[in-house]
Amino acid sequence: MSTSIEALIEHLIEHPEDHDARWRLCKKLYARREYEDVLSHLEQLKEDWKPKRNVDRYLAATYYRLKMYGQSIALLEEAVARWPQEAGLREQLARVYEVSGDREAAAREWEVMYRIDPSRSSAANAIERLRDPDNEDEVLPEAADVGEVTIVCPECDAKNSPDFEVCWRCKSLLTLSPTPAPIEFLSSEDLAPPSTTRLMLSGLCSVAVLAGAVYVPLSYVTPPLVFGTAGAAGDTLSDGLNLNLAIPRAVAGAVALVVAPICLWLGVKMTKTPKLPPGQPWTIGVFVAGVLYLGQWAPLQFLPHSVGAALAIAFLSPLYSLQIKMLPRVAVSVMSFIVTVAAAGSAFVALAGIEPFTNTDASEVIQASALAQVGKSPRKATTPYAIDHRFTATGSPWLDKTAGVVRFEVEAAADSANFQIEYRDAENNVLAQKMVKGKKGSIGARVHPDAEYKLVVNSNQRYEVTVRPVSPLHIVYSR
Repeated sequence: MSTSIEALIEHLIEHPEDHDARWRLCKKLYARREYEDVLSHLEQLKEDWKPKRNVDRYLAATYYRLKMYGQSIALLEEAVARWPQEAGLREQLARVYEVSGDREAAAREWEVMYRIDPSRSSAANAIERLRDPDNEDEVLPEAADVGEVTIVCPECDAKNSPDFEVCWRCKSLLTLSPTPAPIEFLSSEDLAPPSTTRLMLSGLCSVAVLAGAVYVPLSYVTPPLVFGTAGAAGDTLSDGLNLNLAIPRAVAGAVALVVAPICLWLGVKMTKTPKLPPGQPWTIGVFVAGVLYLGQWAPLQFLPHSVGAALAIAFLSPLYSLQIKMLPRVAVSVMSFIVTVAAAGSAFVALAGIEPFTNTDASEVIQASALAQVGKSPRKATTPYAIDHRFTATGSPWLDKTAGVVRFEVEAAADSANFQIEYRDAENNVLAQKMVKGKKGSIGARVHPDAEYKLVVNSNQRYEVTVRPVSPLHIVYSR
């Protein structure tokens, strides 16, 4: 609902610092050609408000209408210095130069415009006209009354009546007026200031997610780093599964960490948004990647829910955080979400296969196993020592294959022991072996349910040792 000039004036008497209201008043006064009245308001905005290209253009145009060409040129030169790539300001300055009689300065300004944008035929035509000695006495109309001004075609320089919408000679649209009338456009200075609360919340969430993304995987990948892949065994099926899927998850997270910020940055660039808070697409992209990464690490029985929640957060975060217009924001969010999820999912499947998605019985098996899980009691013996054993199936062939890892931890009673650990299959083939000098040692290998295995501890001297098995599969001793 528009506000009348009188209402705006009354409002400004009580609220002189309301620059937005004063700006609306200026545009209304200028539209009514009340240039004397609008001048003081525009000069006050110029003095008190943040630098805005539209204010400078209106004030320069008002100076022009009042035939104050020197003030108009000085203001436009200052504005061009601040916004050198803004063609509208340069065109306005060129036309004021010409009307004031400085054809050479006008030609130079048009030449700068032509270098910025060679596709502007109006610039090329103006340069040719201004450089033509035969046209030295021709100047653009300078009447303040719009009804008396002849419109010059920007394409062919033909003069047209102000009532014409297209040029009578070349039929081009008459979009440029010979007088420097201001043109409104959205600039970065006209955007609302970024929300400090939203920026701080985005940053804190990104830091928290990154911290979780580092801590949670490390709790699973430390055993493989210490014991090697063959010894990466956990006490439960869920532990074993997480250990063996650690690398695919890490790679998928790394892919998301690269793809999500780049997609958001490119998407925002495509919307041609003039200005965003520094690094906002990158901060949001890191947060999205971290959420998608953490969503993979939930226990298997909760994995569908955690992944679903992660996907929802990853999609909604840009919608909430990006400070661009709504339709571009939705488009950027959808594009980034699809590309990021597709890239991360492809990386995961490339390393882990599709079995994690197709073995629906694994969740029930893990849940039942977790309820019935009991700690594996250590065994004490004197070297040399051999333990024959086997492992029972979980009920899910995929879990048997994925989590089928065992690690034996051997600790001698003597602080300076010297012993050897071997792990053998039913044919007495050595699957793994290790010499231990000291008190503790461990050995691990991949195993299959219902196959026979043997752990052998040998030494030149007799040592009291404690053997503890670590495996997500249930171990059954032969004796």
